[in-house]
Amino acid sequence: ESSGRVQRPSPAAESSESSESSGDMAAESSGRVDGVKEDEGWRSYESVFTNRKAGMDDVDRDWVKKVVYENSKNSPHFRNEQRKAEQATRRLQEMLRRKEALLSQNQLAGYDQSAAKLVAELEATRDLSHWWFHVDMDAFYASCHELMDPTLAGVPMAVGGVGMISTANYQARKYGVRSAMPGFIALKLCPDLKFCPSDFALYKTKASEVRAILAQYDPNFLAAGLDESYLDVTSCLEARGESGPDALARCIRDHVRRETGLTCSIGVACNRMLAKICSDLNKPNGEFVLQRSREAVLAFTSSLPVRKVPGIGKVTERILSGLGLNLARDLVSSAGLVVALFSEKASGALLRAGLGLGRSGAPDEDAGAGRKGISVERTFRPLRGKGLEAKLAEICAKLEDAMMDKGLRARHITVKMKGTDFVVRTKSKTLPFYTNSAEAMLQHATKLTSFDSDLRLIGVRMAGFEGDAVEQGQATLDSLFLDREPEEPAVSSVGGGGYFCETCKKHVAETKAEHEDWHLARSLQREVWSAGGLGASRKQAALPSKKAKCVGGMDLFVTKRPRKME
Repeated sequence: ESSGRVQRPSPAAESSESSESSGDMAAESSGRVDGVKEDEGWRSYESVFTNRKAGMDDVDRDWVKKVVYENSKNSPHFRNEQRKAEQATRRLQEMLRRKEALLSQNQLAGYDQSAAKLVAELEATRDLSHWWFHVDMDAFYASCHELMDPTLAGVPMAVGGVGMISTANYQARKYGVRSAMPGFIALKLCPDLKFCPSDFALYKTKASEVRAILAQYDPNFLAAGLDESYLDVTSCLEARGESGPDALARCIRDHVRRETGLTCSIGVACNRMLAKICSDLNKPNGEFVLQRSREAVLAFTSSLPVRKVPGIGKVTERILSGLGLNLARDLVSSAGLVVALFSEKASGALLRAGLGLGRSGAPDEDAGAGRKGISVERTFRPLRGKGLEAKLAEICAKLEDAMMDKGLRARHITVKMKGTDFVVRTKSKTLPFYTNSAEAMLQHATKLTSFDSDLRLIGVRMAGFEGDAVEQGQATLDSLFLDREPEEPAVSSVGGGGYFCETCKKHVAETKAEHEDWHLARSLQREVWSAGGLGASRKQAALPSKKAKCVGGMDLFVTKRPRKME
C-alpha cells in the first residue's frame, strides 16, 4: 500500500483457513486456473458491489470486480444482474435506432424547439433563496459500534455477517468492502474483516441524539433515514446574522461530534438534490458548500457525472452513456435528443438534473412531487413458512411505529416480495378503512404474501392517506428503463381467484367474504351520512374506493408517447 492504492490482499496475509484459498489467489495472479486461461467476463461485469462509495476512491477496482465476479457467477444474483443488463441493452438499442431514424429524417430540429421551450420553463422555476444542509452521518452503523468498542476503530469492520452486511467502516472500504455486499465476498476482499451484529436499539438511540441537535438549527428538519437529514437553515442564518453557511456547517459538525461522539458530513446548496450530492464530496467529517447562484450551479453540473445524480443508477447510467450523455451538462446540451427518446416525465427529470434544479421549499410545499406512501422492508436469508410469518409481523410492527410517529393512517396496502431468483413481485389491495394498526396491516399483508416459497426480502407499503397526507420519497430513474414485473392481483390465499359479484356485475379478486365486507363498510358509511346530512358530492368522495393505484407511480415513465413538435 506504499503507492497509496489498496491492492488485493496477498496470500500470505490471508488466514490459513484452507490451502485452496491461497491456491486460487496464486492462480488468479498468474492469470490461469489449473492450466486454463481465466474467465475474462469480469472485465465487463458491473453490479452494485463494484460501485464506489465514500472512502473507496483508492481501491483497486479491477481486483474488486474480479473477486465479485468469480464468487457470484452462476448465482441467482448474478443471473438477475445479467437479466437487467440484457434489458438495458435492448432498451439502448431501441433508442439508438430511434436516434438514427430521427437524424436521417431531419426530425430532431423539431424536438430541439420543444426542448428549448421546456428548458426555459424549467429555468423559470429555479429558486436560489434557500440554504439547504444535507447532514449525512459517516458510516453510521459502523461508527456506533466503534463508539461502544474503540478497538474496532483501527481495524476493518462491517455490520452484519457472512450472509449480508449493511455497512462497513472506512478501514474496510479501502479493500472494496461496502454495504449490501454478501459477507463471504467481503472476506475474500479483506480476510481480516471483523463482523458486528446489527443493534438497531443502539442506532435509534444515537439517531435521536443527533436529531435533537439538528432541531436546534431547524425545528422542521426532514429526516430521510436514521443517518441523514435535510435542514433549511435560511432562517437560522438570518437570526444569527450570518451571510454565508460555512461557519454554521462547521458549527453543526462540531456540535454533533461533541455531544454524540459521531462525525457527519454536510452538503450545502440551494436545494435538497444538490445538497445531497455535495455531502458525499468531502467525506468523512467534511463539508462542501455550493454557492447559491445560477452560474455556480451550472458550473457544478458541467463536470458532474450523471451517476452522481440521486435516482440515477447503473442501468440509467449505461443507457445515457450509450447515447453519449455522460455528464449532467450533456443532458441540457442534448435536450432535444432527451425529449425525443424519453417519456415526458423521464425527460423532465433528466433535464431538471442537468440544470441543477431540485426541491427547495418546505417539505409540505413540495408534497405534491413526492411519492404518496410509507414503507418498511427487510432483507434476510431465504425464509418461508413460520419464519417468514414472524418477519412479516416484525415489519408491520415497525411500520405501525413509523406511521404513528407521523400521525398517518392509510388504506392501500402493498406487499413487496423478492425470491431467491432476485425477481421482485408485488401484490396490493385497497382496504375499506384507514388504519395504522400493525394487527390490521398484518391481517391483510398475510393474505397477499406467498409463504410457500423461499423469499429473501419482504416489504409492506401503505398509501392512500387519510386527509391526503404525504410521505416524501425518492423515485429512481433506473426503474424507468427496466421492464416492469407484472403486478399480481390481490388474491387471498384462501378461496382461490375471487368470484363474480352480482352487485358490482364483474369478477373481483378478493374472496367473497372480503368483498362483502367492503360492501358492508359502504352501506354503514351511508347510514352515518344519512344521519349527519353530509352532502352528496362529499359522500361520493369519501366512499371506500375499489380503484387500483399504480405502485410507485412508475408506469407513467415507461411508455414513451409521441410528443407534438413545435
